[in-house]
Amino acid sequence: MEVLRGTQARASGEGACVATIGVFDGVHRGHATLFDLVTTEATKLGARAAIITFDPHPVSVLAPEHAPCVLTTIDQRLALFEAYGFDLAVVLPFNREFASLSPEAFVRAALVDEVRARKVVVGEDFRFGHKRAGDVDTLKELGREFGFEAEAIPLVGGTEGEIHASQVRRLVADGEVEHAAELLGHGFRLAGEVVHGDERGRQLGFPTANLKPHPRACLPRNGVYAAWWVWAGKRLPGVVNVGTRPTFKEDAPPLAEIFVLDFEGDLYGEHGEIEFTHFLRPEEKFDGIDALVAQIRADVQRARELLTP
Repeated sequence: MEVLRGTQARASGEGACVATIGVFDGVHRGHATLFDLVTTEATKLGARAAIITFDPHPVSVLAPEHAPCVLTTIDQRLALFEAYGFDLAVVLPFNREFASLSPEAFVRAALVDEVRARKVVVGEDFRFGHKRAGDVDTLKELGREFGFEAEAIPLVGGTEGEIHASQVRRLVADGEVEHAAELLGHGFRLAGEVVHGDERGRQLGFPTANLKPHPRACLPRNGVYAAWWVWAGKRLPGVVNVGTRPTFKEDAPPLAEIFVLDFEGDLYGEHGEIEFTHFLRPEEKFDGIDALVAQIRADVQRARELLTP
């Protein structure tokens, strides 16, 4: 998949594209339905399948105090876009200048100049341009002007109704990672770099990798989880603690640390992802080290049972 960054980048080749555009945080099942239509249409028309997205999240620029946590980093989104079969991805930096574009200027910059769109497929709630002035009807009208067809599709629903990233964020925040995975169509993953901690886990016999995620990453509720450590082409089972480690500290900032089962090695400086699968128990404060170690052993055994085929 070809990746372009910035409004001045141009796709290689001269062929037109079937495109979609949006933030697509989380890349959930609703997005997947849209993506399938784009890639299918591109194949029919002999065109490239293109996706245009934004970084950072527009709300973090327009109303930082209301900005949501992010379910996926831009690199995670790009990897998922490629997995869904896109040939081209364009990452547009969202800033005040870009936000001030009229709907016409927005379409020219994002869809005409960038990817030479032949057809554009969006969700029925798509809005664009300064103060979200443009809607699907606006897009269709501009399409006639610029020479592309615009199509809107209904939002995909789950058992609780339409699927939205905000819904997934709530589930993650509540620790309902299994339910979140149902709406996503894949496991919720927290990406980051392994950094040095206080090595408390190593002293207890359970060395953990402390993950430094995106500063606005969504964190599951404090607790212990079964999870996969996805790193260097591997997918290894583990136990994750998200929280403040109250047995040892008071008022510490929450962190995510994973004990990778049956793994020996140094992960410092490595980049990987924790894929949460099951909530095991809330985080709790223990009376002493022995009680904590006994509970960790039980957590490890339970995770092994859940993750072993």
